[in-house]
Parts: sequence; structure tokens; C-alpha cells
Amino acid sequence: MRAQLPLRTIEDIDCWEITLTAFPAYETTSASLRSDNAANAARRLANARREAETKMRFRGIH
Repeated sequence: MRAQLPLRTIEDIDCWEITLTAFPAYETTSASLRSDNAANAARRLANARREAETKMRFRGIH
């Protein structure tokens, strides 16, 4: 009997690019999409950029 891997759910991720495929590697692979508007996406991107820049300054990276 094969060992069962634990199921993991990603609850939060900063992802810049995702590519879906018509032929996934695993039969149980699934993906879903939620609607959003451009204003919310732009605000999230600006917030993420500010946060990254702050972290880099803290580390002494300019």
C-alpha cells in the first residue's frame, strides 16, 4: 500500500504569474478563479510593492 501524502491548502500567497495546463500531472489537480476588478488588483500590487521595498530597506538593500 502506498503512503498517502498529507493534503495541504494554501490560504495566502503572493503569486505574480500562474499558468494552467490542459493536461495536469495529477488527476486530482483543480483550479478556480474569482472575479476582481482592476482597482483592487492595482491597490494590492501597490501595497505588495511598498511592503517589499520596506523589507529591502530594512535589510540594507536599496
